[in-house]
Amino acid sequence: MAPLPRGSLIAFSGVDCAGKSTQIGKLSEALTARGHRVQVRWFRPGYSKELDGLRRLARRLRPGSLPSAKETTAREEIFNKPGVSGAWQAAALGDSLLQCAVKVRLRCAMGTTVICDRYLHDAALDLAFRFPDQEAKTRGIMVGVRALSPTPAFWLVMMLPHEEMLRRMEIKQEPFPDPPKVRDARFRAYQVLAQRPDATVIDADGSIDAVHQAVMAAIGEG
Repeated sequence: MAPLPRGSLIAFSGVDCAGKSTQIGKLSEALTARGHRVQVRWFRPGYSKELDGLRRLARRLRPGSLPSAKETTAREEIFNKPGVSGAWQAAALGDSLLQCAVKVRLRCAMGTTVICDRYLHDAALDLAFRFPDQEAKTRGIMVGVRALSPTPAFWLVMMLPHEEMLRRMEIKQEPFPDPPKVRDARFRAYQVLAQRPDATVIDADGSIDAVHQAVMAAIGEG
């Protein structure tokens, strides 16, 4: 396999607690040492620094209008108001276009090797779980977003056995974990994604160094 070209896009997906952040950090260091100019981007639709800035501004102008993530009950009440969920969904889809079709594409065009912690497949899952009654509409729009966004040179899907995922989650103690029903549904969704022909599955049930070696081999840099 030829060396990884400059300006490539590598996308990481996978189940919770698979060690994506750790492996992305190690991959970034390894590629930098091999002469790549690397940018790591975390992506989740609706949670970019641009939209975060707009939310902070809205909270200053209208205190209480946008509850924080800690205010779970208040957030659900806001989302249940007519038009609010639709506006949030539209903002999230627009944000996906900005982050992927514009910013990631520009960085790659400039020769920067971009490593995405989550990409468009993850975005589609997030929106499907957040807006289940509008899944068909969201899926159709995401087809357009994908068409305008760069395709990863490598899409690495990190997987764990379900029991190991739960064990790691217990150790990690996320402050705002998904309910068990959503967590297990997300796990099954990634099992389905891992069957796609464009996915390269990484067995994350091993030591950090062993998984790193598997990642490097998967992108032809082993």
